[in-house]
Amino acid sequence: MDQTNNSGIDQTYRLLALCARADGHPLLYERLARQIEAFTAWQELPAQAELHGMAPLLWHHIHQAGISIPLKTEQTLKGLYLRHRIFNQAHTQALLEITALFEQAGIRALVLKGLALAYQYYPDPALRPVSDIDLLLKTNDILPALDLLAGAGFRVDDSLRAS
Repeated sequence: MDQTNNSGIDQTYRLLALCARADGHPLLYERLARQIEAFTAWQELPAQAELHGMAPLLWHHIHQAGISIPLKTEQTLKGLYLRHRIFNQAHTQALLEITALFEQAGIRALVLKGLALAYQYYPDPALRPVSDIDLLLKTNDILPALDLLAGAGFRVDDSLRAS
């Protein structure tokens, strides 16, 4: 790797680390503005931000701070944010369907990680990328829950039943 590329990666990681928080504040936005002023790795930024699950938060903080960035990068980051918003809405709808099924059957599930964090700690749930739904069930509820999900049309991996 050449020195220029290493410098771009370092810049990117510093920028992403600065934005790795749900809530912004004036001091954060001042530091963000200073880092963006010296930032040069615009072409790689959206892909790196997405790779690290940071694209929505990065776009949010830049947007909240009112900082101008190259148009193409801004459009790409906003598009990634909107995509995550749609994904999160789909996951939320599925979770609502699942919890209603479980509730009718007397199964209590605890929502963990992604969606739970998105709604409890982020000002906008779309800022927390979600790729699945993590549920904690009592041991005796696992097989009945899998049967309910399969019966409702959800894809259930048969290897889960053998565990």
